[in-house]
Amino acid sequence: MSGVFALNIVSVEGLLFAGSVTFVKFPGLMGEIGVFANHAALLTVLKPGLITYYGLTANGVLCSSGGIVEVKNNIVNILPDSCYRAEDLDEVAILEAKKRAEQLMKEKKDPQSFEQAYTELTRSMMLLRSIHELHKIRGKY
Repeated sequence: MSGVFALNIVSVEGLLFAGSVTFVKFPGLMGEIGVFANHAALLTVLKPGLITYYGLTANGVLCSSGGIVEVKNNIVNILPDSCYRAEDLDEVAILEAKKRAEQLMKEKKDPQSFEQAYTELTRSMMLLRSIHELHKIRGKY
């Protein structure tokens, strides 16, 4: 089938996705990169952010901490350092973590606590964004 290519997303935790897709986008070193079938060969850094794919049977969103991406011969291999599928995330727990981080940032106890809270807040917001993006591409909004 033309317009289709293989996508493999594998982290140290294991296989997150393997299947045929029509499009994938991810944050690269120089900005967001979109890949269709027959894309030119590419090896790039995967920056922290969302990986969105449009498959033949389902669409998906993953939240990645970074890694590398290889595109070659209609096969895209995404190798994130760590990665979460949006559909596996608990939105209520993430919202609670976000609130805790915001409260800790307001308290401003010490620079280290503030930085840890800021890191957790940033992580929570990225995870929430992945859930919202998944709902959007699956038509739940």
